[in-house]
Amino acid sequence: MNLEFRNLFGKQNKKLRKSGKVPGCVYGQGISTIPVQVELKELMKAYKYYGKSSFFDVRIGGSVYSVVFKDIKFHPVNDQPINFDLFKADQRSKISFEVPLVLVGESPAVKQGMGILLCNYEKLNVYCLPKDLPSFIQIDVSFVAGVDSVMLLSDLKLPEGVDLDSSYDLSSILLQIVAPQNSTELSAESESGVGQETDVASISSNLN
Repeated sequence: MNLEFRNLFGKQNKKLRKSGKVPGCVYGQGISTIPVQVELKELMKAYKYYGKSSFFDVRIGGSVYSVVFKDIKFHPVNDQPINFDLFKADQRSKISFEVPLVLVGESPAVKQGMGILLCNYEKLNVYCLPKDLPSFIQIDVSFVAGVDSVMLLSDLKLPEGVDLDSSYDLSSILLQIVAPQNSTELSAESESGVGQETDVASISSNLN
């Protein structure tokens, strides 16, 4: 993606947006913050393809940087991007990245109508070198076989060179199968951040 140097700031960025361009900045390890701008169509094309967990190259003047989307803000009414941040990482240093979860397979309990699958995380922060950053973390839920079965964060299998961020409690429940009548209550507790004691065993033995 080709970026241009930006010389409009603050309220002047409204003029930039009206011209079909979006203001942003590139920052990170080994460089000073660079104010930039890019065509709206180019920005959306890159964001749709790479998301927030894949590195890609941008050209600014005569320099090329490997970056990842760190943030992108959208207008609350028309849902158009109004600002973006790109982060340049040192390719030799490990850093924390946010990666989405993708569930595959089907739990036998769900297939038989015995329970409902609840996942307590949509994304996880991982710690790795930029070159090892996965676009997503795939979880096979077919191993979560019965009602009241759970999968803990400690059960999660990550790609080589990738670790969960140290801020997580590995005993936390990643996903679980619950009886239909309990799913609404558990979902509400999960959204409010209220913990719950569950008298069930981890499925780690099935995952090893």
